[in-house]
Amino acid sequence: MNEQSERGEPDRYVDQPEAVRRLIHSAIRMFAIGEDPFAIHLLIQSADKLILDIARKRNVSLAFDWEHVIKKEHQREFFQLYRETYNFFKHADKGSERLPVHNIAEGNAAQLSIVIENYLTLFGSATAHMTAFRWFARLWKPSWFFQSIEDLLPQDRAQELLKAWTVMRNGRPQEFFAAAFAKGVWNTAALEEERNLDFADNIEFYSTRFVDMD
Repeated sequence: MNEQSERGEPDRYVDQPEAVRRLIHSAIRMFAIGEDPFAIHLLIQSADKLILDIARKRNVSLAFDWEHVIKKEHQREFFQLYRETYNFFKHADKGSERLPVHNIAEGNAAQLSIVIENYLTLFGSATAHMTAFRWFARLWKPSWFFQSIEDLLPQDRAQELLKAWTVMRNGRPQEFFAAAFAKGVWNTAALEEERNLDFADNIEFYSTRFVDMD
């Protein structure tokens, strides 16, 4: 009897885009509420590695591809540093027994921004979660983007929206995310739909009584 027949038929299958999307969505939701930055880092790095592997397999050029911008002779050293925290949490039998920590929350924000741009390049669209985080990235690091915020605003509301933008720029990340994920403020319906889809595999287990699980 093989493993598949022992476990029975799968409830469903997860494809690669969904796998990457789930990692990114979870990282965004955790980042938005200031959850453990090391756990967030593992999600981001896992998504990053998946995207790089899929892009390589499909021969797709990403928006940010370290292998294209770093000389081959320096790539090993770079990725050792880039994956240092990720590998520390994955492998207890390799490397040092202590991990140096350097502003991991800010590093997560930068890496998550890169992962989202690469997701968009690879799969051709961004989700509501990703769009919300892209606006956060614009508030945080506007110089990273080729287009200024003025170029993205409708002409008939440009002055009004620029004032709102200035107010937001004087705010804090926690305030942005509190507003972005509050009901009725952002694209609430799309965010809720994505969240429900991400959590759907929980429903049967969490809604079943203990006495019915024996």
